Amino acid sequence: MKDKEKPRGNLIFVCGAFDEEKLGPLIRKSPQRASNTHQLALIKGFLNYENVDVYSLPYVGAYPKSFEEPRCNAYKVASFNGAPIFKPERARFFNFPGLRFFSRFYLLLKYLAFNKDITKRTEILVYGAHTPFLLAVVIYKKVFKPVSTSILITDLSEFMGQERSRVGLFFNLFKAVDSYFQKYLLKKFDKFVLLSELMYDRLGLCNKEFLVEEGVFDLDSLNVRNTTTEEPHKSVNHQPIFTVMYAGGLSKRNGILELVEAFVTYLPDCRLILCGYGELSSYVEKLSAQHSNVVYLGFVDQAKLFSMYPEVDVFINPRNSRSGDFVRYSFPSKTMEYLAFKKPLICYILPGMPHDYEKLVFSINGEGAKPIADAVLKVKQSRGSEIEKKTSAASQFIAEKKNSRSVVSRIISFLNIDI
Repeated sequence: MKDKEKPRGNLIFVCGAFDEEKLGPLIRKSPQRASNTHQLALIKGFLNYENVDVYSLPYVGAYPKSFEEPRCNAYKVASFNGAPIFKPERARFFNFPGLRFFSRFYLLLKYLAFNKDITKRTEILVYGAHTPFLLAVVIYKKVFKPVSTSILITDLSEFMGQERSRVGLFFNLFKAVDSYFQKYLLKKFDKFVLLSELMYDRLGLCNKEFLVEEGVFDLDSLNVRNTTTEEPHKSVNHQPIFTVMYAGGLSKRNGILELVEAFVTYLPDCRLILCGYGELSSYVEKLSAQHSNVVYLGFVDQAKLFSMYPEVDVFINPRNSRSGDFVRYSFPSKTMEYLAFKKPLICYILPGMPHDYEKLVFSINGEGAKPIADAVLKVKQSRGSEIEKKTSAASQFIAEKKNSRSVVSRIISFLNIDI
């Protein structure tokens, strides 16, 4: 008599991903592009498995300051020709400040409580240390079914929002309480997928199983236009200008002051293109009007940004270890994106960066504008064969080790679920 086949489990991936084409026009401030890109890449990998459900309550800002509408749909995500398709649910959460957290908590708990597919073999994986999600999952596990729970943490809440130019007493108090409550809830989870190994001790996850996955990137799954912009093509005396690009948050903690100073003071013959938004947007805009080699394009949508990448000579990320404690527990998401495009990346070797990347980037030695300028000049003067060897190795590493299928496969294996 044949043994009965062992029942298979299933996975529910709870996240905040959204379709930028649908929700983009409703977002008044620049969206959390890095987080959304990361989630979409993970979703692509998870949807290669049959027994996976993806439920999203989009990570968008509150109405009316950051989002056009007072309510926002929940979504289930399916796969169509390898791409995620967002199907709106009837359920919508109230997106007013404060109320939105209770509304998101209620919708997720309701979704889990009425989900007939959840069994004792179900694994619930949450993306991000978002208190409403954590609380809903912990209560469901305690009250309804004792399922396995895990969480993928990319940022520590205590460091989020620090780049704001005005941070008041109420905000600091809220973050302190939220951080304390999150740490309590996190101890109720079984397994952890962390962006940095250093997160483990910071979160106090004594004897908890964890996996380090610093990111995921799929170049072939992104909407890259074949057209290019005119920005990187400008020249002097018919000679192309050596062009360096930074795309990301324009804040002091990201090293933007030192970066623009390097080009204004030491690199007049090189060109810096900055894309993004932040507390230093006005400063950079004024500076670009005074110095022709500093170009500020503001917020640029992802497809247009990617269309510019092939024409850029070098990418740069000036975030250094003096930026704050948060660099120990973070990995700049742009790192994979830049390396995938087979272009040199100039950056600091940060504590949260896995050793694999140290040989793939061109490091900045020292803090301040002058070391940044020295690193740019070193790459500019390097032989083509040296650049080609490093950029080819970097591009291959991202393509083979950090694609959706490979990263999700490691996560599934770590969670030890048969789906």
